[in-house]
Parts: sequence; structure tokens; C-alpha cells
Amino acid sequence: MKFILMSIMSFVMIINIVHAQTNNPNNTSTFEIFTIAKEVKIIRILPSVYVIEDQGGIAPAYSMIVDISDDNLLLVDTTDPEKTKEILAWADKKFNGKKIVAINTHHHSDRTGGNAILIEKGIPVYGSDLTASLATEEHEIPPNHIFPANQGKTLNFDNNKVVIFYPGPAHTEDNVVVYIPHLKLLFGGCMVVPFQKVYRVPDANIEAWPNSLAKLKRFDIEWVIPGHPASLNDDLNFSPSLIEHTEMLLRTGKTGEFTESDKQALRNEKAQYDASH
Repeated sequence: MKFILMSIMSFVMIINIVHAQTNNPNNTSTFEIFTIAKEVKIIRILPSVYVIEDQGGIAPAYSMIVDISDDNLLLVDTTDPEKTKEILAWADKKFNGKKIVAINTHHHSDRTGGNAILIEKGIPVYGSDLTASLATEEHEIPPNHIFPANQGKTLNFDNNKVVIFYPGPAHTEDNVVVYIPHLKLLFGGCMVVPFQKVYRVPDANIEAWPNSLAKLKRFDIEWVIPGHPASLNDDLNFSPSLIEHTEMLLRTGKTGEFTESDKQALRNEKAQYDASH
């Protein structure tokens, strides 16, 4: 009887471990990962959520596709025209031609780089008035569906909604986040930092960043998508702890310019990470 009881307890423990691993956002071994084009990788973190990793550019960057309703896909950010074409072709085949709605989270080219292709194909691209103005100033293609940043925007797809929220200046003056309540998922973009320091891009507002970041705590979240991969730190992979990590970096003064050596270091870390997974 004792042996049977111990066997049952062991079986329950195994089941619990498997369940915990399957539901742990930081456990990358549970994700479906595949390549769709040169330097473009898809990480399926939830049944309806596909994180897109562009491994080119200045530093590897994340964007996202969400199968948001029976008729629509949500695309958050694009990095460049050619890769956007590849992503759209993959999505069209994967999701049987569902309509796409896109969002720019700020004006930098790793967020707006595919806008020309999206607009050419008749895909609505939402962005704030700040993003539209700054993109135009920097000769990027601006979004074509504009909303006031200080009001934000809510998009409705059947019974699901998508909240675009402007928390204030941080990585840039115009950075917004995208919150999907039914998934408890926040696309924090580049104001959420997975690195070991906060990089001072020319238009960053380091002083305002902590207050803007604190406003993200209003959301009930289980998943946070940063603008760039976490490289060697698996504990930060798509985890809400990214917000606290960014707060810690700012609080302890771990900030600095984004130098050429930093760019190369990030590429080396990413290559090392990919080789070990």
C-alpha cells in the first residue's frame, strides 16, 4: 500500500512539473520556433501569438502578429520593406488571407520600416500624432490612421479589444504600448529593456522614463514583449519581470550611449544564445 501511495505521489509530482513548465512564460523549450525568411524567425509563444524576430538591422528586433479574431490579424511594428513582404506572404498563407490591422509603437525605422508596403497593400497602420510627426521629420513613412497620443486608442475585434496606451516619454517621446486584455499580454516595445543597461538613443528621455514605466503597472499582465530579444537572459524572456528589470537599470544609473561595440556585443550574445538553444 505504501509503495502504491508513493507511486501515485511521484506521478502527481511529475504531472505538476510538466504543467508548470508548459505554463511558464520563461520556458523557451515550450515555444514553437521556425524560420520564414533570411534573418526572420517566428516564435509562437501562445496559440494565437507569434513574435517575429528580425535578426538583421542595428540590433535584433521584435515585432508581433496576433490572430485576434475570426477575420483579422494584428501586426505590431515592422522593421524593413523586404522583410515585411516576407512576413505578409507568410501570414497570408498561414491565416488564409485574413485582414491585417497594423500599429506603430514609435517612429524609429525598426518600428515603421514596413509602413510603405503596408499602406500600398491597403493595410491600415495606426499610430499617434506624435509618431506621425516625428516619422515625417526623420523622413520615415508615417502611419496613416492617426490618433491623439494623450487619448490613446482602443481597437475592437469581435469580442476582443486592443488598447494602445501612451504612458509618456521614455525610449522616445512618442513610444506607446499595446495591451491585449484577454491574453494578459503587453507589447512594451523599446521602453521595456531586456539588456544589462538602458541605451541612451538620441531622443530618449531618461528622466521621464521611470514615471512612464510605472504607468504600465495598471495592466493585468502575464506576458511582456520587449522591442528587442533578451539574448542570454532566459529569465527575462517575455516575462512581466522585464518592467522591474528596466526600473532597476534606471534606478541604479545603468544607462549609456549605444555604441558600435554595444551593437557588436548584442550580436555576439544573440549568436551565442541561438547556438545553445
